[in-house]
Amino acid sequence: MAGETTDFVWLHDAVVYLGAAVVTAPICARIGASPILGYLLAGVALGPFAFRVIKDVEGAANLAELGVVLLMFTIGLELSFQRLRVMAKHIFGFGLAQVLLTSAGICAIARAIGLSWEASLLVGGALSLSSTALVLRLLAERGELQTKHGRLVFSALLFQDLAVAPMLAAAPLLALNNTPKLLEVGDLLQAFATAIVAVGGFILIGRFALRPFLRVIAAMNNREVFAAASLLIVLATSWIGAITGLSMALGAFLAGMLLAGSGFRHQVEMEIVPFRGLLLGLFFMSIGALIDIQALAHLWREALLATLALIVFKSLVITSLARLIGFSLPTAIHCGLLLAQGGEFAFALASIAFGSGVLDGVEAQIFLLATAISLGLTPVLAWLGGFLDKKLEGRGLPGLTEFESRLMKLGGEMVIIGFGRAGQTLGRVLEAAQENFVAIDNSPSRVLAANANGQSVFFADVRSARVLRTIAKARPRLVIIAIGDADSGIELINWLRKKAPDIKVYARAADQTAQENLISAGAEFVVREVAESSLHMGGEILRALGRSKDDVASTIDTFRQDEYQALSSFIDPKGERYGNNLTH
Repeated sequence: MAGETTDFVWLHDAVVYLGAAVVTAPICARIGASPILGYLLAGVALGPFAFRVIKDVEGAANLAELGVVLLMFTIGLELSFQRLRVMAKHIFGFGLAQVLLTSAGICAIARAIGLSWEASLLVGGALSLSSTALVLRLLAERGELQTKHGRLVFSALLFQDLAVAPMLAAAPLLALNNTPKLLEVGDLLQAFATAIVAVGGFILIGRFALRPFLRVIAAMNNREVFAAASLLIVLATSWIGAITGLSMALGAFLAGMLLAGSGFRHQVEMEIVPFRGLLLGLFFMSIGALIDIQALAHLWREALLATLALIVFKSLVITSLARLIGFSLPTAIHCGLLLAQGGEFAFALASIAFGSGVLDGVEAQIFLLATAISLGLTPVLAWLGGFLDKKLEGRGLPGLTEFESRLMKLGGEMVIIGFGRAGQTLGRVLEAAQENFVAIDNSPSRVLAANANGQSVFFADVRSARVLRTIAKARPRLVIIAIGDADSGIELINWLRKKAPDIKVYARAADQTAQENLISAGAEFVVREVAESSLHMGGEILRALGRSKDDVASTIDTFRQDEYQALSSFIDPKGERYGNNLTH
């Protein structure tokens, strides 16, 4: 019976992890917290140092690493080698400088507090790395991967993944030698050269094997086979990356890039994403399980001091480097705080150091605790970075006070919420018609550009209670919601319907579902972007076919009226939906 129980340890742990994920994700969503932080805390509670529910932490960690692999693969699908060439300056300039300076600084600090040269070098290299999985997941959740700070942070993380291979090669050499002078530089150069050759091999495989392979699989027109083929590509490339000296995650990333320009990108991504989310949750729980609560009880002062020193030092170095290459102070601070934590590979390097005696038991525990605590603080640091970014960027811009003064002084104006592409286009239309409006936006650069054009645009967050109270009090003729986030738009409409039900609200929607939800919330009129662009294209096609302008305009107007009338009959004033109305 004992053997049978052992055989099913993996099944027991799988049930526990899946149960924790099912419970944790909804709770985090309900309280507005990052699910990553919830997964980390769940891992701490379930791990061997707390309630000991998980039996095989190491086995779960090996499986969980696939979450990082799938994340890097899907990020690679969004990039191409052309875009990567554009980023090369930041990858091999900023990324290289960040790893070298952070490693050297932490090594010097570790040496100053009494660690050996071998331990100092290993700790410096390990803590120069940040958490690829955690940071990229946060950036993806917030839609910030294509922002200035998102691209710079991604460049640094990509170089860090390249640096993992030489570090893992150097760690055993440091452990075997008594002084850093005996470190064989030739072995490191060999590891780096192997990595370069491996990258070239990936490119050749992608060009001549991956895409033809997927063409054959897609021709079978079998979704199960295509899903299996997609997983095969991810696992095979990550395995090749691992055995050639690259990390598993970097191998999968390169494979994703090779498929980025193919016609299969979206289909492959659709098959991979469900697995990615599940395994990433498992990954963060496995990281949490490594935190030794008992050790923290005895070493909490040292662990917290080490965590603080790590976060402050890394954020200062990264902020300074970002400023040096021309980024603004707010963006540089944002990048510094996003990359201030330790990374996943620090645990692998720590196990080598501890197993070889380079770090003793207490030193290894402080190292692991500082890394784990910094990982747990990452969502808070990311929020703080975003807050400081917007706060500092907004200095000198007209904000809430000016918005309130302008709206209360003049009254009767229209308020545009969100001054992106849709808001700007609408603003130009209103200006051409000599209609007054004011707008608010949470992007400092857009507010600055609008003010330079003489437009009354103010820097503010639409979710601010003061903004909403001002709108309700001023009673503008019309409120126009031009933001892309339908959920925020619905919250705003619900608030206005309670506090100022007489104010008319118009809104934009990205798709039919968002359009239905906004009208259900109480919007007077919602323009669906997809429908309007299709109508515009239809009009151009009819004109190309020789129809007169009047005929085209009449046809398009009739179709538009029918479209919105159908939607109006589909949703009653209480927001109840009647599917049968679509057929009448």
